[in-house]
Amino acid sequence: MTPHDNARAAEMAAAMQKAVTDLTEIAENQKTLIDIYVETTRLLQGMMETQRQALARLADGSL
Repeated sequence: MTPHDNARAAEMAAAMQKAVTDLTEIAENQKTLIDIYVETTRLLQGMMETQRQALARLADGSL
């Protein structure tokens, strides 16, 4: 390989390493977003169940 080829290969290796680092960060952020979505969904389901129970009590006249 020529010195130019070596320099180009080094640039490409650095670019690939940055791409791997960026993709790893994106994956971590996506996992965080999924965790937030799951927790939000769980909380909303709890709120809906509470509302359902309150509406059932209202319908029964126990509230």
